[in-house]
Amino acid sequence: LIESRVARLREDQAALVRAAAVIGNVIPSWLLEKITGYAEDHPLVRALADQDFVFPGEKAGTLRFKHGIARDVIYDAVGMHQRRAMHLRIAESLREQGSAGPQEEVYEALEYHYSAGGQHAQAAQFAELAGDKAIATSALDRAQTQYLAALAALDRLEPSHGNYLRWITIAQRLALACVFDPSREPLEVLGRAVTLAQANGDQGAIAKAEFWLRSEEHT
Repeated sequence: LIESRVARLREDQAALVRAAAVIGNVIPSWLLEKITGYAEDHPLVRALADQDFVFPGEKAGTLRFKHGIARDVIYDAVGMHQRRAMHLRIAESLREQGSAGPQEEVYEALEYHYSAGGQHAQAAQFAELAGDKAIATSALDRAQTQYLAALAALDRLEPSHGNYLRWITIAQRLALACVFDPSREPLEVLGRAVTLAQANGDQGAIAKAEFWLRSEEHT
């Protein structure tokens, strides 16, 4: 039903709603304009509300999809190559915008768009930064999510000693974020950290990983 409604849109309007879907459920108006050239008050953007797709967001300067499922269906219908290219354009736009102020405000968005754009080195970088920011404010659930994303991104890169060291140090910070609420996934990560450290003959990392693993198992 959603796909058929998009198919009935004018081509420029369909392209607009697809771009909005790649940005996310909540759409900063400046970012939509940067990517598509259409400002929030443009008739094409306003018409998306008439089509029951995108409405003004709760926060000034944002738009939002009426239903998350509509956004998901529209997003999935975007071709993979087009989607990746758009994610990278969005990430670069966020970085340009962030250069005028504190970039830490958009670390999680940068991780998401670089990962979806296939740029895993950048995704790992910003996921790690987002995890550090979250743990500094005791947002431990968010820290866990971002550190796991950083490790997943590093796993997609060519193996190297430098990437191993980054993986191990992020795994240790993940353990710290899980100390009060361990779950199966972090325990599996710590088990893998022991294995990797053993393979690299890294006695210090073995000791730290085994310590955190015992601590999490007994929590």
